Amino acid sequence: MKSKIKFLCSTMCFFIFLIAFPRHTIANPYELVFITPESVINFYNTENLPIISEYEILNYIPEKDYIQNDIELLPWSIVSQIINPSTILEIYDIGTGLTYNVYSFSNGNHADVVTLTREDTDILFYTFGNRWNWNVRPVWVTIGDITVAASINGMPHGNSQSHLNNGLGGHICLHFYGSNTHNGNVSFARLHQQEVLTAFNYRKE
Repeated sequence: MKSKIKFLCSTMCFFIFLIAFPRHTIANPYELVFITPESVINFYNTENLPIISEYEILNYIPEKDYIQNDIELLPWSIVSQIINPSTILEIYDIGTGLTYNVYSFSNGNHADVVTLTREDTDILFYTFGNRWNWNVRPVWVTIGDITVAASINGMPHGNSQSHLNNGLGGHICLHFYGSNTHNGNVSFARLHQQEVLTAFNYRKE
C-alpha cells in the first residue's frame, strides 16, 4: 500500500504544480483546484488506475515524524509502541490552558484512556463546556520527556476501568497522527486528524 500511496502523493503534487503556475492550456492560468479524497478516487477510477480507498488516503503516514517548537507530530504507529497499558499521560487542553492526567489501558486504532482521578474528570468535563459530548478538542500529550500533538473527544463510553474510582463512567478516545476510529467512521476520523494538526500548529503566547 505504501508504494501506491507514494505514487498518489507524487501525482497530487504534480497536479498542484501544473495548476499553480501559468499555462496557456486553461482559461484561468492561476485557477486553484482543491483536491479531496473523493476527487482523487474518481480520478483513479476514470483513468483505470489501481483502486485506492479514502481510508488509505486519510491514513497515509510519512516515514518520518515532524517536530516544531518541541511539539511532535508523531504517527500513531510509533506512539502505540511508546504507550503501554497503565501508562499515565499528561493532557494539556489548548483551548483552556488546563492540564489533567489520563491512564491508558488499550491501544487499537487509537488510544482508549480514562481520567486518573475525580479531579482530572472534573477538569476534562469543564474543558468540554461542562457537558459530555462527542466534540473533539486539540491537546498536547506529554509522554515521558516528549510532547505529542493529539485530539481527544468528550463522551465517556464503553469500558470504564471502574477500579480507578474516577467518576468518569466510561472511557474516552485519544487520537494521534494517522490513528483511526474503531468503527471505520471516516468523517469522525477526519475531525480528529484536523484537531491533531491544530494542536501541532498551536503556539503558546
